[in-house]
Amino acid sequence: MWLFASWLGCAPDLTPTWAWDPIWLEPTEDGGAHGFETWQIHGPKWQRNGKDRYYVCGVVVALDGPAVDCDIEGCVVAFELTPTPVETDCPGTLADDPLFLSLHRLAIGAPAAGEVPWPGFTSETYADYGSGWEVYGQSWTEALDHGGAGQLGWNGTDPYQLVPDAAFPL
Repeated sequence: MWLFASWLGCAPDLTPTWAWDPIWLEPTEDGGAHGFETWQIHGPKWQRNGKDRYYVCGVVVALDGPAVDCDIEGCVVAFELTPTPVETDCPGTLADDPLFLSLHRLAIGAPAAGEVPWPGFTSETYADYGSGWEVYGQSWTEALDHGGAGQLGWNGTDPYQLVPDAAFPL
């Protein structure tokens, strides 16, 4: 009994607290974009140390849409996206949270400043979750993560990784 009670005391708190939404995006033949936003839901201690043991559940959302005019200084390309839920392992009402379908536009901009994963190849990225443009994070050509060549900005042929700078509190 004591061993079981001590094990429960060490178990991580998996109360859904943080949502983090990395995106994989590829160009379509018509000049638009298709991809997936993978909402990762974590418990309270995740933001402090980022360990997988605080993972609670996830929601995968397909993103599809055309290129649109970009009204951000330094913008290379922007897309108006339609989010469609694809898969989830989240329980009950958490899976239906409107946050998961709130992304409407994405834009890839000028070179990102500061410490970046791929100096010279990382772009600043912007998102619109329904209340106007905000800094989303950074993006780069997916090939860089696999030892391939990359370029700065969207070239219309290669898939991209988009990584947020911050998580959403739930």
